[in-house]
Amino acid sequence: LPLSSIATYPVDTINVDTDVKAVINIFLTRGYSSLPIVENDKIRGIVTKKEIIKYYLPRIKDRNTYIENIMDDVKGKIELFHSLRQAENKMRNSGYNSLIVHDRNRFIGIITALNIAKIIFTVKKIYPTIHWEHHLGKILVAEATIRNVNTLTPRDTLYDAAKIITYTGQKIIPILSEDNMIAGIITRRHILRYLLENRLI
Repeated sequence: LPLSSIATYPVDTINVDTDVKAVINIFLTRGYSSLPIVENDKIRGIVTKKEIIKYYLPRIKDRNTYIENIMDDVKGKIELFHSLRQAENKMRNSGYNSLIVHDRNRFIGIITALNIAKIIFTVKKIYPTIHWEHHLGKILVAEATIRNVNTLTPRDTLYDAAKIITYTGQKIIPILSEDNMIAGIITRRHILRYLLENRLI
């Protein structure tokens, strides 16, 4: 499979003089997580949501904003004992690349597209082609769930969330009530929107 068959064309780019507000607006409206910086038809670098959040972290710290005022309801979630195929289809149909895994709304962990891809790759490496679907059909979400996940409560601050996103590889943060029930979610997108709406840029 050549990369050209799955690559994005045309590619949106920015230049070294592009305003940060404009970059954030592109992230928010087009769903990118990174953008290449091009000058004189040469790639000079790349900017990511994470880098922007890291740069503005001190300004978020001074605000003392509670997560309960920023978080969203969780739209992308799946039951612990659903099949891996169901998770894959849900991601494909919803556009999410991560899902919150729960058992009767109690938080269990996260499953990502990368987790699913690794499992599919392993199955295809071990079994003959005619058995792929059979073996993949038997794998449950529980077997691919990441359980070591940073979580927060509605009374934690947005700064707490921004630190997790800046200093770990975690892109979404589940927000849990005291009894471990799923109350909401915070993502890089929420933090970028907050920076814009509160004129911190």
